[in-house]
Amino acid sequence: MARVYRNAGCGKSTGGRIGLDDRISLNDLSATTRKAVIAERREELASFWPGTRGAQDRTTIKMYPLLHTDKPAYGHVMIRATDDKRLRRVVEAFGKCWRRELAYDFPPFDANFFDYEGRPNPAEVVLFDAQQTMATFPIAAGAAGLSMMRYPTSGLGG
Repeated sequence: MARVYRNAGCGKSTGGRIGLDDRISLNDLSATTRKAVIAERREELASFWPGTRGAQDRTTIKMYPLLHTDKPAYGHVMIRATDDKRLRRVVEAFGKCWRRELAYDFPPFDANFFDYEGRPNPAEVVLFDAQQTMATFPIAAGAAGLSMMRYPTSGLGG
């Protein structure tokens, strides 16, 4: 009987359309059926990401202690990582999480200062400090970057 409610989750019925909006909320199920659905979901989770820490490794984004960097002033969360190879590696690690979650083929950032053809990689990147921690050093909780594109100025209508 639990299979009928396998995709039970939040959502309101939309009338005749079939899809995620037609799911039944777990709150609308009887206690017995709800327990069966949750047990089935646990079974699915166990086989979905195999390994001792499979689900945890797949769904947890690691934060990185940055022992060799000064903590930003209170109220400031960005740590410039453009020129420091170790910090660029941390940005790349966050990019790999982003790639995995959004199913891209490649991470959005490569920590190397030069690309595979030997061209400079002039990306501007920052790390975000998890300021809610009481550590005296920054702990990177996220990253962002902007690619710098250089275009030739000749031939642009002038």
